[in-house]
Amino acid sequence: MCCASRHGLLGVFGVALVALGLGFAGCTPAPDPWNNAKQGQKHILATFPPLYCLTHAIAGDDAYVLCFLTTEEPHDYKLNPQDAIKARRADLLIYNSLTLDDTFVEKLIVGKKIATLSAKEAIPKDKILAKEDDDDDKKDAKHDHKKDGHHHHGSSDPHVWLSPERAMDIADAIGKKLADIDPSHADGYKKRAAALRADLQKLWDDGKSLLKGKENKKIVSMHDSMRYFAEAFDIDVVDVIEELPGQDPDAKKLADLVTVCKEKGVRVITYEPQYSKSQPELLQKQLKGRGVDVQLIEFDPIETAPVGKDGINPDADYYMKKMRANLEALAKALP
Repeated sequence: MCCASRHGLLGVFGVALVALGLGFAGCTPAPDPWNNAKQGQKHILATFPPLYCLTHAIAGDDAYVLCFLTTEEPHDYKLNPQDAIKARRADLLIYNSLTLDDTFVEKLIVGKKIATLSAKEAIPKDKILAKEDDDDDKKDAKHDHKKDGHHHHGSSDPHVWLSPERAMDIADAIGKKLADIDPSHADGYKKRAAALRADLQKLWDDGKSLLKGKENKKIVSMHDSMRYFAEAFDIDVVDVIEELPGQDPDAKKLADLVTVCKEKGVRVITYEPQYSKSQPELLQKQLKGRGVDVQLIEFDPIETAPVGKDGINPDADYYMKKMRANLEALAKALP
């Protein structure tokens, strides 16, 4: 056999081995996401960090709670098969709805027998805040978020967890739902839900105390995520920098923001850790050039969270810590 033929045969043989190896690798079962659950515990899947933290506080040791997303935003997430296995053995799925996580949740639960609870169901309809602009349909036509990679919330604001009052409604519903699917531990769920409600009321009271007496509560926010928070703590969000998160304002919008900030006496601009703060910094610079000093502060809408100590989920107290950090940052910056 000539050298060239031998090399050709070896090459074909090598490719076959690689293909065989990949075949074996493909047969390796994916790790069980519920491995940390104790025997007998109900499996509760929460779609993103705030819902995970609220559910974990109520579940205690009676149920195991898994956070579906941690560092990835629910707005832009597209379901993949590896993540879909998290729903395979779940007894209850807790999600937000209000156009935040509906799309992937519908795909996640199709064909599965799994109980569900949404924040939208938990909150009375008259406490769901609608968007103030009537131009949402026009904006959707102009900015197709599926094409440009950015999300759009539709007619209702989905950021309900940023209001301690709405978070209490969600906590009450979670406690009742857990008791329904796991009646043998109903008393524990009821007690922990009541304790969480008290903690959320304290958060609300402490926040109002921190901001009491502030002469100017007018701010410009990074994007339209602060309606519930602003209502709860009497903050006046006079405008937003980005109509769609991650989409930079054009020159006219930036000029309008400068005018609004000057006319309304805005002294605080927020930015979000999930996005670049270059646009808030540019607005701050332009205002400074016109003799207006404003402070930039981080406001975290808590749509994402780093993986915590267990290497899988966020730390259970992440929601409360971030809510307090948001309040403290505002209290320090507002005059």
